[in-house]
Amino acid sequence: MKTIQEVKNAKKKLEEDISSLISQFEKENEVSVSSLEMEAVGFCNGTGIDMKCIDVKVTVEL
Repeated sequence: MKTIQEVKNAKKKLEEDISSLISQFEKENEVSVSSLEMEAVGFCNGTGIDMKCIDVKVTVEL
């Protein structure tokens, strides 16, 4: 089991990675992302391990 600090560090890295991907998308497509939503939609079994699937919806402005 991970420590609270390890989870906090992983969360921070995830947020930084998502921010970087959004910035890259905006630059490449000359748009602005105005909102991002995530919703758990059940469980997937794509790797042999049950994983939570998410649906991501992005709103962009030209």
